Amino acid sequence: MEFKRVSRKRGIGSKELIVDSSTFEEYVSGKRKPVKLLLTEGSLRARRLLTENGEIRFIVENIIRKHPTLNSRTERAKVALALIMLYMRESKSLDSKVVKEISEKTGASCSHIRRLHSLLEKTFKHSVPTCSVGETAHPQLRTF
Repeated sequence: MEFKRVSRKRGIGSKELIVDSSTFEEYVSGKRKPVKLLLTEGSLRARRLLTENGEIRFIVENIIRKHPTLNSRTERAKVALALIMLYMRESKSLDSKVVKEISEKTGASCSHIRRLHSLLEKTFKHSVPTCSVGETAHPQLRTF
């Protein structure tokens, strides 16, 4: 897979755009719709995390995709949701250090991470599933 930078504009609010060349070639040849042709650095980092980390991929495929409110999020937000669940198995709270770390890994802002955490709590009725095996794990994660 090859990526090419198509924007050199720098400044407040501007993002460098990246084109996935294989996806663009499929679009030009008529094999696919013009969806996800342009990426940002953050979405590229999130895509790498999704393909390289089995735990994140498992959570996205088996939990997030089953809930419409979570599944409607961007790929970067889905990876952030999975990371939030993974961090929640270690501790019950999501402190600012963890929020900043997730933000750096996914390219999502710290306030976006906090909103995603609140969405998780609402979706799972104030008990965000933890990823521990057995014991008191959320029913959807007991096989994890």
